[in-house]
Amino acid sequence: MQNVDGSTLLVSIWVQKADPTCTDHAYGAAVIAYLTKYPCAGLQRSLATTTIDGHAVGMAISDLGFKGTAPTVYQTAGNFVTLVEKDGTGNLDDLLRDGYRLPAGPSSVPDVDAFSALGQDAGVEIVEAWYLDGPTTSNDPALVAMERSIFLQLS
Repeated sequence: MQNVDGSTLLVSIWVQKADPTCTDHAYGAAVIAYLTKYPCAGLQRSLATTTIDGHAVGMAISDLGFKGTAPTVYQTAGNFVTLVEKDGTGNLDDLLRDGYRLPAGPSSVPDVDAFSALGQDAGVEIVEAWYLDGPTTSNDPALVAMERSIFLQLS
């Protein structure tokens, strides 16, 4: 994969899980209510690692699509992105929360990480990334850029 700075990213996927629904893998009253009103068409969650500037990085990735027809479904996906970007509204359970693990690293997404919620058409990708070999600053610019690169190439 190509990073925005032109470097090559080698992403290792350690765990993937597909689920037909989203509401039962969500938390936070606002997110649960939204997904109840606007059901998703399926959820794909992954745990992955890569290296950025010589630093090991862990990622929890959630990809979902919404049911409906264009252009309304595009608005549904966009509104979901806006909702999960707000503090205190909730999110989707990442696979660490469900008990899966990376080969090395924390048992949960660290409190300080780089968070991105990105949407295109009826799809949404949520990525939480953190450094495995040291502290992560909130929304670290290199990690956010990497999250966007991954989204643009996999969408």
